[in-house]
Amino acid sequence: NISFLRYRDDDHLKDLQYSRIKFIVSESFIRGGFSDYRDQITEEFKKVALEKTNTEITFVFAEETIYSDNIQLRINSGLEFDVFLGFEGIQTDRLISSMFKSSKYWIEKGVAMDLTDYITPKYENLYNRFEEYPVLKEIATYNGRIYSLPSGIQKSERPYVLVRDDLMEKYGTGPLETMEDLFVFLGKVNADHTEAPYYMKSHFTFYDIIKIFAWEEGYYILPGAYVAKTDDQNILPVPIEKTNILDKASDYFQKIQDYYLELDDSVEVGTILAGDRTALFLSKNPEEYHYETAGNHPNAYTFQNLYSSLGYNLQIPNEINLMIYEDSTNKERTLTILNWLGNSNQAYDILAYGVEGVNYDYKDRIFQFNEETEPALGWMQRINGFIHLEKDFSTDEAPYTDVLSSNIKSAYINPLDNLLVKNTTNMNTYLDRVRKDAALYGSRASIISKYTETATRKGTVDVETFKRELAQQNNTEIEDHLKALIQTLKNGD
Repeated sequence: NISFLRYRDDDHLKDLQYSRIKFIVSESFIRGGFSDYRDQITEEFKKVALEKTNTEITFVFAEETIYSDNIQLRINSGLEFDVFLGFEGIQTDRLISSMFKSSKYWIEKGVAMDLTDYITPKYENLYNRFEEYPVLKEIATYNGRIYSLPSGIQKSERPYVLVRDDLMEKYGTGPLETMEDLFVFLGKVNADHTEAPYYMKSHFTFYDIIKIFAWEEGYYILPGAYVAKTDDQNILPVPIEKTNILDKASDYFQKIQDYYLELDDSVEVGTILAGDRTALFLSKNPEEYHYETAGNHPNAYTFQNLYSSLGYNLQIPNEINLMIYEDSTNKERTLTILNWLGNSNQAYDILAYGVEGVNYDYKDRIFQFNEETEPALGWMQRINGFIHLEKDFSTDEAPYTDVLSSNIKSAYINPLDNLLVKNTTNMNTYLDRVRKDAALYGSRASIISKYTETATRKGTVDVETFKRELAQQNNTEIEDHLKALIQTLKNGD
């Protein structure tokens, strides 16, 4: 028998000379950022970092809305720091204005360090991640040079549902796998509660329902209310009205709206779950439950993914990039620590799950999260891949970054995002064309917007009129434009 070692040996770093590095981060950088546990998590992490690497790490937290001003003030004042955040990807400046300065902004200002010559086998974890996932290298690159450590493929969408345990125990006949399963389950529950029915609550709009059924039918969503089959290598645009997506989405939306659905985009999830008649909560953001609601509601709920066989619908990350300050006086130690962060299971556990004995217990190689506290679910999971959604799971000697590998194999990546990343030199051409032809896409997009708002407000959709109005908007011209745009991005010319 091979004995199990929970944490790998980091002793080779203990011989490093004592040093200090400083992170300037946003309030939510450590996932307990808005809870009572952030300071406790931070202190626990600092203790482990000092013990394992002889490095004293300091976190300075800045409110996100003034984060860039805080960085600029520190630069102007000559204050030392080593690591900061670049919001938005280097190649993916938004088409609309933002309160944040993008990663590209800091590069062009000469604030971000050029990391190209440092991403070598000396920093094994950083080097291997770029080698194994070239898309991350593309995201981190500007004019052929590497400037950032991206947050990994962090944005994933898959509808999930929270099911009230006592109702599931009494009325459930198996896992809830599809949107139709939710409707059938509520029908069984409310057959016994006609006077005071239970509801499925959600922040979804009708457009979210459209996206779910597009995904269920095996389609990507493209600009201008077009879709493409996920198994189509050519990404040929198809008008959404020529598929079954709108019919299925509107039929389901009206059916469940009439009986069991309450939409509310203004109430906190914890408040919704605290309601006595909430049987289900439907969302596409798993963090809502883990971060905002654990332990804050009187009823027990179980987390379930819908359509578990379909994998994740992913977007290329464009939010958080770790960057090293060009004027840092401790660049190599900073790289050593960033490399260690992605390679240390112990550091991962603290920043991702919190403090053992407070946020979770670990026994017989099983994590058991404490429902009386907020699970940390921190930035390390965004660095290393997707948020691990299981509440109890086994571990072994393999690094937790394997979560990324297992999920990426069953993921759909939006083709336009993927092509943009692969052809970064063509980004400006793409953005110019999108801006120039906004009216071309806009005619169909505005129709989607109009019917989404009407459906969400009234709970009904005139789907035949909806499809007819879409079909009247010069499909051939838009299709040709989309085909040309996709081909340009594929060719990179």
